[in-house]
Amino acid sequence: MPDSFNGNGNKAIGPLSAQSAMEYLMTYGWSILIIAIVLLAMFQLGLFSSLQLAPKIPPGSCQVVRPNGPGNNQFITLEGTCNKYLPQFVAEFNGKDSNITANLSLLKFVNTGTFTVSAWIMSRGYTGSEQNVVSLGNDGCYVSYYNGTNDTGVILLDAPGAPGAISSSTYPTNVFKAAACIYNTTYKGAQWEFVTAPFNSSNYNHWFFLVETYNGNSLQLYINGKLANSTVAPGFMITPKNYISIGSIYTTIDPGVRLWYNGSIANVQIYNSSFSLSQVQQLYKEGIIGAPADLYNLVSWIPLDGNAADYGGNGANGKSLNSTYTNAWVSNYTVP
Repeated sequence: MPDSFNGNGNKAIGPLSAQSAMEYLMTYGWSILIIAIVLLAMFQLGLFSSLQLAPKIPPGSCQVVRPNGPGNNQFITLEGTCNKYLPQFVAEFNGKDSNITANLSLLKFVNTGTFTVSAWIMSRGYTGSEQNVVSLGNDGCYVSYYNGTNDTGVILLDAPGAPGAISSSTYPTNVFKAAACIYNTTYKGAQWEFVTAPFNSSNYNHWFFLVETYNGNSLQLYINGKLANSTVAPGFMITPKNYISIGSIYTTIDPGVRLWYNGSIANVQIYNSSFSLSQVQQLYKEGIIGAPADLYNLVSWIPLDGNAADYGGNGANGKSLNSTYTNAWVSNYTVP
């Protein structure tokens, strides 16, 4: 049938035009629908969020430079692109056989009796025992000894952890926990000091910023820039000697047991001084890739942005055991 025209000379929409339109929709409609579904799924996964679009800092872009070598603070500087970015990757731990061990040489810089340990963490699920985030020293502190053969000194940061339990299988793992082996001048001996805050199932799959400090008088636990709990413990920390691990600890309390972490860890920082509330808040506001807040007292800085290297200038590069690095995490990280 020939084309028809209306009174204005324009082609009218006839049976063939309508048929062509229907054929077009039948041919491409499913493709359009599939694309729409994929875009909706990507949006729900946060792939179009501002975090995904935010610039990511590559590994090693920011680091501490010590011109005169490890342990020397003369002319120490922070160089590179350091703040207001997100990492490209974070470290993932499987909760059964993965961790990162750092070079023991850095322990000689943890020698003041005070300390600060910080880390960004996201726990992914229950493992049947405590989950250790950062540990310096084997899990052993004995009340009867001071600087004895079994006293190695230890700093623990757990989430979730058991609340001061001798055996983690005896107690529920329902707390954020910071612990340290302290020579308590009140009791005249070395003993564990614990500080905890509630942890429950709603805390899984969410990022938290944890800081543990000891100032010679009290052990403190900060969560997301706020003081969560503290305990009085006058004395000084027994310096760890033989173990540094991110994502696990070997415990002598339950011989042969390893407390493995299940989840993500980023931006581990260790200092030989006790941070104030304002310093803790400064670190929190800098975010998940924030640079160290105190270069002079910095012992180690392991961002975990794609590798286990120490960017604190003290050469404590780590070795990975079955740990991986992934960027599939930003959808549930909230910028402070």
